[in-house]
Amino acid sequence: MPSLTVCLAVYNGAETLPKALESVYAQTYKDFDVLVLDDGSKDDSAEVARSFGARVVRQENTGLGGARRRMMEEATGDLVAFIDHDDEWFPNKLEVQVPVHLKHNAVLSHHAMRYEYMDGRKEDKIFDFLKPDTPPAGHLVPENWILPTGTIMDRRAVLDGGNFIAETRYCSDWYGFFIVADKGPFVYLPEVLGRYIMRPGQNSTYSWRWVNARRYVLEEHILPRLDEFLSDVPAAKRQEYRRDLQKTLQYIKHQLANFKREERDPVQEFYWRRDAEMCVPGAGAYLRVGKAWLGMCSRLARKAVSKG
Repeated sequence: MPSLTVCLAVYNGAETLPKALESVYAQTYKDFDVLVLDDGSKDDSAEVARSFGARVVRQENTGLGGARRRMMEEATGDLVAFIDHDDEWFPNKLEVQVPVHLKHNAVLSHHAMRYEYMDGRKEDKIFDFLKPDTPPAGHLVPENWILPTGTIMDRRAVLDGGNFIAETRYCSDWYGFFIVADKGPFVYLPEVLGRYIMRPGQNSTYSWRWVNARRYVLEEHILPRLDEFLSDVPAAKRQEYRRDLQKTLQYIKHQLANFKREERDPVQEFYWRRDAEMCVPGAGAYLRVGKAWLGMCSRLARKAVSKG
């Protein structure tokens, strides 16, 4: 039986960390060790983790990209299961997931999660389109459908693929999943096995920094290496995946343009609109770029008149 390390990165999470660790140690499956990466916390997160018996590694704050990279290096298990410090697992999570992961000889497995909001709403996110025969790329294109806190990965496959990137504090998981896409099957369990707590200010909250991090990871790290990541996929299908991701990048850049519109910055808005349309170029794209340029000129003229 492969060994398993539960990996949890925390930054100033002493308030939520106990419930996360309680959910880990309450697992009906017991064959694992726990590694907590304290990413430069200024509170007593490390002490809380040690009180549960976890092995704690501390480092200067890098964000989740650097933290996941370090945890992969520090983990001792053949398999790594991620959980975030403000999320919780159901008691049978590992008992259900580990056998399925091993049965399919998976390089990555993940499961459905219950999203819980601060206003009391609860929503089970179940991706029915992820079937047993869905190839790894189908879990990652056109969006990343994998939530890290529900993921088990083959540690050696991740290290052989180059490990997570530390260059971004957000969204490095998408890249980290792509690097193992040609190394074995991905398996999705439609059973809800944990809680994903939606708190204000967390890394996945919609913001300029988070959206721009998605752009950075996709544009600078995934698309340039897509043929390598999907080397076992037929060329025509790879091109289809690339076009889907380019459309996703287009959408992301339009989101960034919307932020600039809210900031009343017509010049930067135009640049993002232009870049967005060039992700999927064509006659229609050039027409939309021209329309965006006229819109910028109009808003700049109105601004000049109002100041005059």
